[in-house]
Formats: sequence, structure tokens, C-alpha cells
Amino acid sequence: MIDIGTGYPIVLIPGIQGRWEWMQPTIDALRAGHRVLSFSLQEARPEMSDDDTFAAWLHAVDQVLDRARERRVALVGVSFGGLIAALYAARRPDRVSALVLASAPPPDWRPDRRQAMYMKFPRLAVPFFAARGFARLLPEVFAARPTWPLRLQLGTEYAARVLRAPISPRCMARWVREVQAAPLTRDFRTIAAPTLVLTGESHLDRVVPVASSLKYLQLIQGAQHAVLPDTGHVGLITRPYRFAEMVGQFIEAAVAAERRSRATSPASRIAARARHAS
Repeated sequence: MIDIGTGYPIVLIPGIQGRWEWMQPTIDALRAGHRVLSFSLQEARPEMSDDDTFAAWLHAVDQVLDRARERRVALVGVSFGGLIAALYAARRPDRVSALVLASAPPPDWRPDRRQAMYMKFPRLAVPFFAARGFARLLPEVFAARPTWPLRLQLGTEYAARVLRAPISPRCMARWVREVQAAPLTRDFRTIAAPTLVLTGESHLDRVVPVASSLKYLQLIQGAQHAVLPDTGHVGLITRPYRFAEMVGQFIEAAVAAERRSRATSPASRIAARARHAS
């Protein structure tokens, strides 16, 4: 678990690679105005069987909040982590003040034939997975920086984080199978927290099509959409401070609206009159 910064608390849930370390630039940007809590998906090892992966992650988020002594937080789910964040918001509505889904796949997402092959032979497929990922992200890296030295620096820093926090192909394959087996859509329709669907630009996100992320606008009542300019799937890494600014503004607005609603509720007015009378 990571706990850093001060301000309104945010729980940041990583993508399919499962490592919070890959999001270090985002954590550094968010910590300027928020208390940032995060964990690696591989760390979720409660007293549950492997068949209860989603339940394990919900339990892990509960533990993060309890250890931090936070009753209510904003959730930011990145890519695959958006599925976990959305499910937590649906199952624990009293603990979620705002929900941000960053380039998240929809609950009905299914792997294509090549991805299915990766799942069947996860360890053997690592070189192919890495090569395909590099090819998909290269246009985004090119768009993110104006010169080749800066692009090389961005790519080198990203690769260094990947090497320091390696993935678990076996875990990733199992997690995808869990998504396929879990009936998540019904849960997501019950989400009441203010929700922001944050995507990159359609021509740059070659990992999760923007059109598929926008399905959340139909699933979650009142959900909003915003685009992080000049980014694709990893805008939180290529434009971390702009990402933090957009996320922070949405969360602050959601929390302020919640406080105003509480202040004008009948119970609040009765309590205020009682204090005035005394």
C-alpha cells in the first residue's frame, strides 16, 4: 500500500499490469493537492480462494480505507482498474464520493483472438504482448513530446518503471478470465456516485477504443465525459499534471456539491435551528 500527500483522499487503482509503481508520475502529480492511496492488484491476498478475485479486490480497497482511517474517498480506476473501481462504487456507495474511470474497458469487454492466445499461454506470450504494446503506444509517445530526445526520455523512464515492477502474466490472464465470468453490467447500473469517464483521443488510444469506454455514459446515470488532449491510453503517464488537474477539478466539484446537499437537507436545517435556539 502507498499513502502519500495531503488533502481530500483518492484511491488510485492500477490497470491490468497490476502495479501502482507504473503510475508514479500520476501519483506525484496528484499528491500536490490530495492524499493518494494505492496498492498493487497482486497484493490482494485475503482469506479467499482464487475464484473470488473481484471480492478480494473489494476487500483490499476496504483495507486501504480502513488503514488510512478514511470513511469516504474518491476512486480513480485506470484502464482495467476502472472495472474494479466501478464495482466498488456499486457495492460500497457509502464510501465513494466520486468515481473517475480513465480509459476503462466496459464490463462486456471480451478479448480478441490474439489476446485469447496470450491468456492461454501467458508466459510464452510475454514477448509478443510486449511488442504489441510497444507498437500501440508508440504513436502516443510521439504525440506527447515535441522532440525525439524528449520522446526517448519519456520511453526510457516508462521502461525503467516496468522493469523495476515486473508484471505477472499468469495473474493477468486469470484476471481477464474473471472479467469474462463476472456479470458486472447489472452492478454498474446502480452506481450513484458522480462519475467522470476520462479518455484520450480516439486516434491515439489503440488499447481500449474510446467508443467502448463511452458505454459507461449509458450504464451510469449522469456520467460525464472529458478528453485528455494529445493523449491515448496512457495519458496519466504522458500528461500527469494535466490528468491530475482534470481529475482534481471533477472531484472537488463533486465533493462541494455533496456538502451543499447535506447542508440544505431537512435534517441539517433542523439541527441548525436547534443550535440557534440553544
